[in-house]
Amino acid sequence: MIDTIIFTIPKTQYSEKLVLNNKIFSTNTNSTSFKTFQKEKGAYGYFPKISIVKRATSLGLQVYLKVEASLPKLIYGNNIEELSDAHLNQVALSLLKMIQSVGIDLTVDDINNAKVSVIHYSKNILLTKGYTSRFIIGELSKIDIRKSFDFSKIKYTNDGQSVYAYTNSHSMVIYDKIADNNKPVKRSIEKDKYACNLPKDIEILRFEIRLCNRRKIRDIFKQIGYTEDVTVKNIFKSIVSRDVINLYWNNLIKNNHSVIYATPEKDIDILKHVMLQYGTLKIKNALYLTALNSIARNGNGLKELRNIFVSVANDRTWYRIKSDIKKLGQIENSKNTREWLVLIENSLDTYEPIKINSP
Repeated sequence: MIDTIIFTIPKTQYSEKLVLNNKIFSTNTNSTSFKTFQKEKGAYGYFPKISIVKRATSLGLQVYLKVEASLPKLIYGNNIEELSDAHLNQVALSLLKMIQSVGIDLTVDDINNAKVSVIHYSKNILLTKGYTSRFIIGELSKIDIRKSFDFSKIKYTNDGQSVYAYTNSHSMVIYDKIADNNKPVKRSIEKDKYACNLPKDIEILRFEIRLCNRRKIRDIFKQIGYTEDVTVKNIFKSIVSRDVINLYWNNLIKNNHSVIYATPEKDIDILKHVMLQYGTLKIKNALYLTALNSIARNGNGLKELRNIFVSVANDRTWYRIKSDIKKLGQIENSKNTREWLVLIENSLDTYEPIKINSP
């Protein structure tokens, strides 16, 4: 549903007590000072990052409270188990208690109406029928998403256990949640780990969409038709999380690469489908599409095919080929979709929260 958020509250909406013994002061070269309050993990379990920020701007000195928190960790102590819409009040009360513990007075309404600047929407997918995260990530690595959503970099890390597409304003991470949970902090995607008693041999594939500034949040919300203000209470909705993750899934994977993820057929059968769908197509073009279908499915898929074309053709040629691959996707029978893809799409559609330790 939702994992990490960063929100801010202006100085006019809170008061700061003088009895603060747990402060760390730091100043950087941008004339911004941070006063960060920390607690020992043992005292509260998970504790969010709470800071008072003073920033010199052209409009004068701005002072505000900044809170960064993984919301599932507030409630469950981990982010494998997922929240639902019903947890909003519990989350707000937990945040209020922790913020007040460092000497800052405010209300639940102040938290619910706080402006959000960063959101990490996520979905943990429980894999069944013998499928593993590593296998599915291997299949996803066959697609070419470099230009999609204006991502500047794509990384496949940890021996095929994660795929990471990113720019400064947003990113998408798909990874093996259980393998990552067992890795040393320096090698893991999740840096702030807490114990979670998991069943033996459980497989969880995690999707995470990270929207890193308000402009990007508004842009993505506009694309899903969501027009509410970007506040804590308005972004804490499973339907919004579902629509954001499905927007990325559909645009990056499902809509553009269905041919790769259909159940394999013999080349002669594909040729028959092509000629049936496009009756006026010349035989050499039908053979070209059939060969393209075979190449796209095998090896490293579109990623490898693109690498071959980079040295001998320009982007224009490549996108013409991708357009032809879409044609192939249009003739695939939806009943032939690979089983693991159906499993993922059902999970993204129903969007039921995962519960491991809790009833």
